[in-house]
Amino acid sequence: MDTENQVVDAVFGQPRAFSLESSLVNPNVIKYLETVRQEALRTNAISNAGRSTSRKHTADLYDDDELTRTIPVSLRSFEKDMIDWIKWFTNAKQIVMEEGLAAQKHDADTLNLLLYYLKGYISAQEEQKGISTHILNILQELDTVHEDEHLEIDPAWAEHTLKNLRTEKIRDLEDLKAFITGASESVPVGFKEWYRFCQGHEPSHCYFTGTINSKNIWVLVQYMSHDWIKDIHKQKKANQVRRFSAWLLYILFHLPTNITAEYVSNLRELGKKCQRLILTDAIAEDPKTGVLVQHLMTSEMIDLAVPAPPRELDIIKLALTVITVLYRQRDLINWKDFL
Repeated sequence: MDTENQVVDAVFGQPRAFSLESSLVNPNVIKYLETVRQEALRTNAISNAGRSTSRKHTADLYDDDELTRTIPVSLRSFEKDMIDWIKWFTNAKQIVMEEGLAAQKHDADTLNLLLYYLKGYISAQEEQKGISTHILNILQELDTVHEDEHLEIDPAWAEHTLKNLRTEKIRDLEDLKAFITGASESVPVGFKEWYRFCQGHEPSHCYFTGTINSKNIWVLVQYMSHDWIKDIHKQKKANQVRRFSAWLLYILFHLPTNITAEYVSNLRELGKKCQRLILTDAIAEDPKTGVLVQHLMTSEMIDLAVPAPPRELDIIKLALTVITVLYRQRDLINWKDFL
């Protein structure tokens, strides 16, 4: 086969591997390679043009500011405010749990004797009006009992009892006995009975040592999550809202610290409901003012000198705070994930 001398490359000092100038090269090959070269040049030009027109972004210290601007103003200080809110809550809870009156256990004789002394205490008052007159009329039904000279009524207990009775619905002697013992004749069962119980009684520590126990408190949590928290938020019936809000506060006081995963799930569901209601108000053009905790101080809390809560704290924010902090559900306040 005849060959021609190939031109030596001036840079590398040796013939090129493929010399297109050689007469031995097939013209079709040269034409094909030129087509490939032109295609490559066009592709590269398009890629460069695309890169030159693409938006460039340089991350800097101000990116977080854009994120913050998406969070409603009322929520930007929520996590910082929680510090004061949880501090007040833990202090108030400790006072109620340690100093609140527990349900007293009385047999029939001692209960009748106690009521007899209460009747005497009211009768001895110079002026009888309002609840004192009502209770005295009810106590007329009480059978005569033999006094015990070694016993006497505690005036502080009598005054505390009369003050608490102002918020109760006492129709007869049996209602009065149920209140004194801190428990009803029977524990409420079902939604309607619990609704009547909560609306008919101001919350007090004694109910959580008698009527409400470690099991049925979770029934109240579920009713609160499914129904009553919405009533609290709507604020259509003032008395109903205030009573349910006060019960929510006392439920939070009396929840056990260490709970199972099932109960954590129940609390988380309540927390999610509170979170949604808070977000709804935060983005609303005309947001509602929540039910302030300072208006939920019960007779018991006042008697125990529980410090006033932060002025801006409402019951739904407090519920979310307690669930977030004490039960470790902090993702519920990652507002950017829910907007």
